Amino acid sequence: MTWEEARKKCNSEQSELASIWNPYIESFLWLKVLKYEEPVWIGLTSNTNGESYTWINNRRLMYTNWAPEEPKHKIACVFMDLEGHWKTGTCNETYLFICEQHHGAFPTEAPQLPGKCPPPPENDGRTWVPFQAHCYKFYPAWEAWWQAAFRCSYFGGTLASIADLAELDFLLEYTRQFNKENFWIGLFKNIDGEWMWKDKTQVGFVNWRGEEPAFNPQAFRGQKCIAMNSNDGKWLVTDCRDRMSFICKTPKINDKTTKAPTNSTVQEDVSASTHGKYLKVVLPVIFILIGAGITACIFYRRRRSSRQL
Repeated sequence: MTWEEARKKCNSEQSELASIWNPYIESFLWLKVLKYEEPVWIGLTSNTNGESYTWINNRRLMYTNWAPEEPKHKIACVFMDLEGHWKTGTCNETYLFICEQHHGAFPTEAPQLPGKCPPPPENDGRTWVPFQAHCYKFYPAWEAWWQAAFRCSYFGGTLASIADLAELDFLLEYTRQFNKENFWIGLFKNIDGEWMWKDKTQVGFVNWRGEEPAFNPQAFRGQKCIAMNSNDGKWLVTDCRDRMSFICKTPKINDKTTKAPTNSTVQEDVSASTHGKYLKVVLPVIFILIGAGITACIFYRRRRSSRQL
């Protein structure tokens, strides 16, 4: 089936094309791919400009397993190949597909604090993304550090500071979608040799790659700034003139009417289908490891009408 046909079939069974949140889910589903020896559609799709990918159940992209040279931008749909890697494909290609259905409460994201993000300016199509008490913009365009800092300031923010591991993980979820290696963040060393964030918050968390730069005087010959690697989140000392992508950050606008997110629930069972053109295999409920039971199913069209379940 095509990607859209596969999604409609899942929806008709009160389920959705599968999302893959961690290696445990992926390994389990890959075994099914190997069994049927064909690629399968998954529930990952890109936005209209093809620059970022999200799960169709609206969860953020927290884990990826792209094949080399993937994703190919401006190709909207994603499938898992026989090696377990994710590849982009035109949505009218035909593959098998995997559906999932959640049992009980859907896992929640980190709680959002009150407030809302500013509206984007007319000359900037990128929206602010909320996380806890702040909002963020991710720019894949390449700029020198001070040019990136100016653009953030122009749009009402600063180059991003990172206060803790939770914030770092959030940033990684988004930067991994852009297929860019490094992103400027707002950390720099002032003329007194002190580490500072551009937004003037205290430096209480660091995530250096390898040896901390303070022990490497050679790293600071000339003007140096800090970038975050989008694969592992490690911080790198690099020349401020280097051109790379960047992250902007701004506080939320206070809004007393903002409500905290709530859990959502879904139907508990998927009824077995007797339709003769596909096979459904109900998978064990092993995803309790991530806080929610999931019943997954894999469909494929029979090659011969005489094939029996």
